[in-house]
Amino acid sequence: MGEVVKDPAFNTIPKNSTFFLIWRVENLELVALKRDDYGKFHKGDSYLVVNASEYGKPGGMQDTVSVHSKKVE
Repeated sequence: MGEVVKDPAFNTIPKNSTFFLIWRVENLELVALKRDDYGKFHKGDSYLVVNASEYGKPGGMQDTVSVHSKKVE
């Protein structure tokens, strides 16, 4: 197998902690969204949403922002 290539955006992922991150794909690169833009999805754009938590702890952003899934018109 060939060499594994990791996108530099993944270097921002915290280790051993709860987190919720959203990136938008721009020119085939991941660009982190500002928290103020969480939940604002645009037709034709691609996103990567990552949510993780420590074992036994709740994940997500329930204490900071409400993000809803919806069809983009």
